[in-house]
Amino acid sequence: MVPTPRAEQPPQSDLPPLSPTLAPGPTTLQPSGADEPAPAVHSADAVSVPGSGVVVEWVIDLLMGLALTVLAVGSVMVPDPLDARQYPPPDLRLAGLAVLASLPLVLRRRFPATVLVVSLGAWLTIWLLGWAQGVVPACTLFALYAAAAYQPLRRALISLGLMLAGVTVAVRLDSPEYSSWPLDLVSLVGFSLVWGVVCRYGESGSGSRPPYDGLWKPSALGRRWRSEPCSPSGCGSRVNCMTSCPTPCR
Repeated sequence: MVPTPRAEQPPQSDLPPLSPTLAPGPTTLQPSGADEPAPAVHSADAVSVPGSGVVVEWVIDLLMGLALTVLAVGSVMVPDPLDARQYPPPDLRLAGLAVLASLPLVLRRRFPATVLVVSLGAWLTIWLLGWAQGVVPACTLFALYAAAAYQPLRRALISLGLMLAGVTVAVRLDSPEYSSWPLDLVSLVGFSLVWGVVCRYGESGSGSRPPYDGLWKPSALGRRWRSEPCSPSGCGSRVNCMTSCPTPCR
């Protein structure tokens, strides 16, 4: 018998390539927990680093305080031609009171209650002495804003009460342009609305705005009333407990 010749195998180089899914390759080790990349933080959950905008805030407050001081002094020293009321002639005392009502706004974030008391006292003194007020009331409104935005709820309520009491006394003692009760009521309600809006949408230490939902819930108001610290500790101040922390207050 003649043996049947066996077919020759093709060389190894002529074999078709393996599928990419079946191709052997080096084994990739997963990094340990310490080397894992940090999860991405969404912008809504990002928290500003405390103190990162301190310089900018100080510059803004300084420029605003100086600008309001110039406007306040100019508005009380130069008579308004559209104002028909006769005022006593301005002097250095009036200029000093205008400076006292406006320049402390440079420190409105650091000492909001003190700034409000000083500005309110200077404004009421100008009012009761019969001098032209100019834009001095606007300076006191800025101080009221700071007292509502940068204080716990109890102190903010005290500041509002002090403001309303001072305006009421001034209205009753000497105020021809606010002598009727409807205008008195409008004035008092206006101060209350400014305070309420600021307490609801006021600034926080990180420069962010507080969330709308849940800000006026009883639990949220209770936390601000007690002025509890944030959890974890150190992520925010007592004043901005609800608005500066990524986690709820304790």
